[in-house]
Amino acid sequence: MTEVKDILKKHSFRVTQHRCDVLSFFMLCKTAITHSDLEQKYRGEIDRVSLYRMLNSFTVKGILCKLIGSNGAVSYVFDKHFDHDKIHVHPHYKCKNCNDVIELPELPDSYMKLLERLKIDEINILAEGICADCEKPEKI
Repeated sequence: MTEVKDILKKHSFRVTQHRCDVLSFFMLCKTAITHSDLEQKYRGEIDRVSLYRMLNSFTVKGILCKLIGSNGAVSYVFDKHFDHDKIHVHPHYKCKNCNDVIELPELPDSYMKLLERLKIDEINILAEGICADCEKPEKI
């Protein structure tokens, strides 16, 4: 829990139990999480609007990555590179079956140099498919 509090403080958030709970959940989860998923998990504890505001502010501060799927659905994952000072752009891979998310390697330097010359407010690169674990035939 100390790491969670440190992350919140570093990004100028007031440390509250709800923020700690939600951020801890993201840090432990390797699947993409939607607003709806959080609503169900924290039903009766944290209201829908507070969850939305948390997701938005965590994304703006770079703690979470926002993933927009091919169907337009938005989900979020913890960004393991949240404390890097330089811009990092790495695509993600999301399994359409189990929702596991894998961070793919950063884009090549030549691509990054081009991006640095442009004024980009947001970039989302998401590859989708069926992961090897889900593709395995079930044993009978």
